[in-house]
Amino acid sequence: MGMMDDSDSVWKDQFDPTRGRFGQARERFDMPEFKPIDAPIHPKAVALHSHWLASRPAGGLPPRSAFGFEVVHDLGLMGAFFVIERTEARDDWRYRLLGSDIVWLFGNDVTNVPFRKHMVAEEAEACIALSNRVAESGAPAFLLARFVSGGHFGSLETMSLPVMGPSGDDVWLVGCSLSARAETGEPSDQARRPDRTRRA
Repeated sequence: MGMMDDSDSVWKDQFDPTRGRFGQARERFDMPEFKPIDAPIHPKAVALHSHWLASRPAGGLPPRSAFGFEVVHDLGLMGAFFVIERTEARDDWRYRLLGSDIVWLFGNDVTNVPFRKHMVAEEAEACIALSNRVAESGAPAFLLARFVSGGHFGSLETMSLPVMGPSGDDVWLVGCSLSARAETGEPSDQARRPDRTRRA
């Protein structure tokens, strides 16, 4: 597998921040939906990427086992961490593990549900294509996203990092999704959220 430079982001030529490239733009995201960034910003995202770099063998990818419970816990990412794998047909992707903070954003637990089953068509196809590119290139992807979901809105930072799956012959993706307001100067999304504890 060919490796790209760590500073490269395979998302840059996929997302036009002036257009609704992810199909739920009117329902979930404000404009722009996604902004590619060259490197992680949030301290926890920086730490996760640093661990990925430190775990990567020369000319290869880190194993999934390098991101076990203890590591994710120590990085403070238990609620924000995710693992993505290809489906058996290899024409879609799904979350194998999904942190509770991300479940809250989706509004339901979509673990083991193929992207095409829980995303609108345009969003699913974009996510599948980009996941394929991250897996095939070995290059991490880093993004800032602005969302509107369930009556609240705010900014998050997310990433996808390619790793070798347990079988050693397939690439999975790991990453995290974190609030970006502290790094972007956004006011607290808590102040903009309806006064409720459960999603409708």
